[in-house]
Amino acid sequence: MEKLKAFDIEFMRLSDGDHDFSFDIDDAFFKAFPQDRIKSGQLTCQVALHKEETLLQFQFETEGSVNTTCDRCLNEIAYPVESFETLIVTLGSSYQEQDADVIEIPSTEHKLNVAQYIYEYILTALPMNINCDGLEDVVCDEQILKYIDPDTQGEAKEPGDPRWNALKDIDLDK
Repeated sequence: MEKLKAFDIEFMRLSDGDHDFSFDIDDAFFKAFPQDRIKSGQLTCQVALHKEETLLQFQFETEGSVNTTCDRCLNEIAYPVESFETLIVTLGSSYQEQDADVIEIPSTEHKLNVAQYIYEYILTALPMNINCDGLEDVVCDEQILKYIDPDTQGEAKEPGDPRWNALKDIDLDK
């Protein structure tokens, strides 16, 4: 996709040593990936590249927020993201993933598109369960919460089966 070409790093033209890159991540970036967890977002990703003859070490530092849905009340929320990840790329004979953060690419390659890695690092920076707790100026929707937990609205619970009440008095520590 044309938008993701901005995430190409042409490392063959670079001299050995340290190089810095900065990428702005916006709604068009997230539209390039088929998913529904992140609706949109505004982030910046600073990439520090240390280049050697047959080794590239990338350090990705991503900050900003993504617009997603609260898993509890379904509110649209801006969730903060902060991520620091490292990717090591070795130049070898073929494309190969050696580890979660170590890959090999052919030594004939002259550039690497880092968009997929940035996207994955953003996703892994998000918790499994996203909710409104701890976010400033955001509160879960009370109308939705009353359907999840009726006790939050002061409604009484249905009485349990009285046959189980005798088990409540058993002392298991003896």
